[in-house]
Amino acid sequence: MQVNPYTPGAGFTPPYLAGRETVLSEAENCLRNVQARYPQQSVLYYGLRGVGKTVLLNTIETVADNLNILYRHIEVSEKGRFTTLLLGGINKFLAEISTKEAALAIARKCRDLVRMFKVSYDIEGKSIEISANDAFTSSSGIYSDDLTEILVELGKAALKSGDTVAFFVDEIQYMTEEEASGFIMALHRCNQLRLPVVAFCAGLPRALRLIGTACSYSERLFSFEQVAALKHDEAAAAIVQPANEFDISYENDAIEMVIAETSGYPYFIQELCRAVWDRHCDKEPVITAQEVRTVLPAFYQSLDDGFFSVRYVRCSTLEKSFMAAMVRCGELPCTIANVAQIMGRTTTALSPCRGRLIEKGMIYSVAHAEIDFTVPKFDEFIKRINPSLQMFCE
Repeated sequence: MQVNPYTPGAGFTPPYLAGRETVLSEAENCLRNVQARYPQQSVLYYGLRGVGKTVLLNTIETVADNLNILYRHIEVSEKGRFTTLLLGGINKFLAEISTKEAALAIARKCRDLVRMFKVSYDIEGKSIEISANDAFTSSSGIYSDDLTEILVELGKAALKSGDTVAFFVDEIQYMTEEEASGFIMALHRCNQLRLPVVAFCAGLPRALRLIGTACSYSERLFSFEQVAALKHDEAAAAIVQPANEFDISYENDAIEMVIAETSGYPYFIQELCRAVWDRHCDKEPVITAQEVRTVLPAFYQSLDDGFFSVRYVRCSTLEKSFMAAMVRCGELPCTIANVAQIMGRTTTALSPCRGRLIEKGMIYSVAHAEIDFTVPKFDEFIKRINPSLQMFCE
C-alpha cells in the first residue's frame, strides 16, 4: 500500500482532525467578531506535548486566511527571540497595510516606532534591553509601554485599511516574563480601543503560570483552553476515518488496542496507525488486532529513538536521576519532597535541578509542590531504558 494517510510529526495536520470541532468553531467565531470590530479575548491553548496544540494553531491560521485576515505565525524557542520575531511580523503586517492610501500615514508612524526598538538578549539571563534612536524622542525605554504603542498604532492602521490582524504564537512558555507582560498589556490596550488585533497562543502547562505572573488581570484578557488527550469516541474516529477513505476498516479489538496503547494522545495515534498501515496487506479490507499487536515493538522503538530520546539526551546526569526518582515515586504527579527523599537530598538542594527541568520543558508544576512530565507516557519510556530506575548520582 503506497499511500499512508497517517501523519505523525511536529504540528502535522492529520487528514481527519478528531475531537477539536468545538474549539475550532469558537476560534472562527472569535476571528469573525474581531473582523466585525467587536473586541474578543485572545486565546491560550495549553497542554502536554503531542496533544495537537500546534495543529490547532495551524488549522486556525487556515481559517484566518480564508477570512482574508492578516496573520503571522511566531514560534518562540528556548533561546528566546520572541521580540525580534514579533517585530518582524509587525513589519510584514505594515508592508501589507501600507499599500492602502487611507492607512499609509499611520503605518509609517508605526514603522518608525518599530525602528526605535534595538533589542539585545543576555542569553543566560534572557534580559531585554530597549533603546531608542537619537532621531526619536517618544520612546519611554519601558518595554511594555513601547510595545503597547506599537501594537496600538498597528491596530489603528489596520482599522483605517479595513484589515484585521491575528498573531499566532507557539511555545509561548519560552517568553520571558517581561515579554509576556508587555504583549498582554499591548493586547489589552488594543481591546480597550476596539482595535482589530487578536492573538492565539499555545504552550505547555507552565505557560499558565507565566501569563498569570506577568499580568494580574490576565484571566480577563485570555480565554484559557486545555488541550488534552482525545476521548474514546474521538480517538476511535481519529483511527478509522483516514482508513475509510481507502475502504479499509478496523475490527473493534484493533481500535481498542490502539486506544489503550496510545491513551488517546493524537501524536501517538498517528504514529501507531502509520506503523500498522505500513505492514497491512492492501488486499485485506480489515485491520486486525493481531496486526496492531505485531507492530507494537516497532512503535515503541520509534518513539524511544525519536519523540522521547531527543528530549532525554539534553538532560544532565543529575536531571536524569531526578526523573528516575519521579518514576520511583510510583504515582504521578509526585511531590518534590518524595523525589528528594528517594534521592537522599534536601528539597532545597534539588530546587535548581527542578528549575532546569521545568525550563527545558521536561516537567511542570501540577499544583503546589507537585510535578509531572510534560510528555505523555514519559515514565514508561524511562522504565524501558532504565528498568532498575538507577539514579546515576547515587
